[in-house]
Amino acid sequence: MAEQITAMRGRYYRDEASTWRHSETKHKVAGARDMTLDDLYPDLVIVTTNGSRLQWVLVPDVLVRDHADLAWVREVADGPTSRYDTDGGRTGTPTAGWTNVWPVPVLEWDLRAAECQGIWIAGVGEA
Repeated sequence: MAEQITAMRGRYYRDEASTWRHSETKHKVAGARDMTLDDLYPDLVIVTTNGSRLQWVLVPDVLVRDHADLAWVREVADGPTSRYDTDGGRTGTPTAGWTNVWPVPVLEWDLRAAECQGIWIAGVGEA
């Protein structure tokens, strides 16, 4: 059995059927759905390596350091690196968002992207 996920200091929980419920009443939470990594980090850049079909999701080091839900990145990516900062390489000025990134293979990201990280409630937002 999977570990039960709770949200908003235990006010909601996700049952075995992946339905979000109120902890006190056990009623379904109206408008609730799983919040995923793609919801949390929608603006990450995807690059294709020159001469290859391999794609990488560039995860900034600051996110990996500050967010426990991204700790796994250290196990699957070589970084942090600035090798994708082609503008900074030409101009000598670092390009915001392209320096100190962890290049995560898209396949690795996709394996985890749909995993539930919390609850999203329509009209309320994330928790």
